[in-house]
Amino acid sequence: MAKQLHQRNTVILGLLIYQGLDSGEVAKLETTYINLAEGKIYVPSGRSSNARTLKLQAVQILPFKTYIEETRPKLLAKRNLLVAERSRSYLFPSKKYSDMICKIAEQAKKVNPELMDSRQIRASVIMNWLKTNNIRQVQYMAGHKSIRSTEQYRNQDLTDLTNQLELFHPLK
Repeated sequence: MAKQLHQRNTVILGLLIYQGLDSGEVAKLETTYINLAEGKIYVPSGRSSNARTLKLQAVQILPFKTYIEETRPKLLAKRNLLVAERSRSYLFPSKKYSDMICKIAEQAKKVNPELMDSRQIRASVIMNWLKTNNIRQVQYMAGHKSIRSTEQYRNQDLTDLTNQLELFHPLK
């Protein structure tokens, strides 16, 4: 069971890191939203986010295939009585998604102690996207309904840079 949970957590962590998903978006994913042949994932809209289709990274394809074809069925079989019938279509059936994401973040924190939580991962991903893509592309990829939400990350990045300059400026 530990091996299957590790495989599931690896796939979820990949979604947090490469697609910048938040825990609510991970919870809404269904198996039909994954298109491994095209290397894409559909992320449905939420209360505060737009639907979008994102590209999967090459390193995500094999773990996803293994998870969907082998690991997920084993996890469902072991949790048959715990998982409600309606949640069987979800990619990651769980009673408490927030707890699951928190545990994954805690495990990642052991590797990188500077990590605070999954929101920090998302913020970091969006700020990196802003360095290489235009703001409208980043708005789409992040699922922001308003461009202002995306601009806040740009402002955050400038604030962080200012703080770093104040800390390490040679004339100080």
